[in-house]
Amino acid sequence: MGILYELSMMQDKLDRTITNNHNLHTEDLYTLKKISLLVELGELANELRFFKFWSWNQERKEYPCEYCGGTGENAPFGGPCYDCEGSGYGPDKVLEEYTDIVHFTLSICLDHHKYTDKYQLKYMLDNIEPLHYTTLEEQFNHMFGEISNNMYSNIEYIVRLVIGLGKLLGYNLEDISKGYHNKFEINMQRQKEQY
Repeated sequence: MGILYELSMMQDKLDRTITNNHNLHTEDLYTLKKISLLVELGELANELRFFKFWSWNQERKEYPCEYCGGTGENAPFGGPCYDCEGSGYGPDKVLEEYTDIVHFTLSICLDHHKYTDKYQLKYMLDNIEPLHYTTLEEQFNHMFGEISNNMYSNIEYIVRLVIGLGKLLGYNLEDISKGYHNKFEINMQRQKEQY
């Protein structure tokens, strides 16, 4: 089983949990998911800062690890910090924001393929070819346009753009999977805690 299809099955579990918890069985969430995906894309752009032509600081921010305070050391016990694995940096905020985009993209794919065939979904996700442009500006421009105007009619193209964005950011499928698994656990916990 391919990584993206495996993640889509996890997303299906999360979507069913949300649907049951919030009694959304008769709701059409297409527009809300589309808006959510656009918002998450905006949050990622904000974290990346590439579009802030007015700012002197357009570099992405690194956040110090909360546990070790950025030293990279496990002060009470010695050795490298367990949370940041000795890097001194906290969680990768860019990967966290990007993972939210993957969550909503997979959720929309699942909705779209409810009316067609799960085998089609598996085939598409297992054989997807990432598509990325030269710059983040081009990538985001195409993504905002496609998501806003052609979401269902061009879902495979949008998935290609989302995976291409990950590649442009330096993430491979294993990085995406790790980020997705981490956020999936958080999202499931939030459902239990009625976040």
